[in-house]
Parts: sequence; structure tokens; C-alpha cells
Amino acid sequence: NKNISNSNNNDEMNKKNYLKSLILNHFKKILHSDIKDISSIKIMVLTLSYIKFGIDFTRTLYELGLSVPPISYEYYQEIIAIETQQQPVNHNILRDLFENGINDKTISET
Repeated sequence: NKNISNSNNNDEMNKKNYLKSLILNHFKKILHSDIKDISSIKIMVLTLSYIKFGIDFTRTLYELGLSVPPISYEYYQEIIAIETQQQPVNHNILRDLFENGINDKTISET
């Protein structure tokens, strides 16, 4: 029974790692494409990654998404909404996100 349990855990971990890899690779491709609705896609990917993988992977994708325009206010709003769900809330992270959103001169209106 213990071997079956370990095998199931390994399978689940492999599936999660594979899915993370797929999301990360496709997200990188999206960031370098000419898709008109890139902002909404970036927001959707943040939301889905948080639901499936949690905050650490979502923060990685958020940072990656910042490196390629367009950046929208909604992009900042989504990561702020995700961060406010953390227990305990990290007020330093929230403050940085608010300040970055306010001071970002590259924000596009979407």
C-alpha cells in the first residue's frame, strides 16, 4: 500500500510539473506574439496559475508578464487581488504592487 501511495504522489507531482512547464512555455510565447488581447490573456494566466499552483508560481508568471508590454491597470489589480487572499497578507508586497501600478509609465488602457 505504501508503494502505491508513493507512486500516486510521484505521478501527481510529475503531472503538476508538466503542467507548470506547459503554462510557463506557452506564456513566454504569448508574451512575444502579436496578439491584440495580450493583457486579458496575461490576467487569465495569473488567475489560473494561482488556482492550480498557488502564489509562488503566480508571482513568477507575474514578474515575467511585466517584462513584456502591454501592461494594464487590470494586470496590477489581478495580482493585488491574489495577494490579498494570502494568509497572512504581506503588506510590503501589497504596497510595492500598488506603487508599481501607480508609477508604471508603460501602462496601456485596455
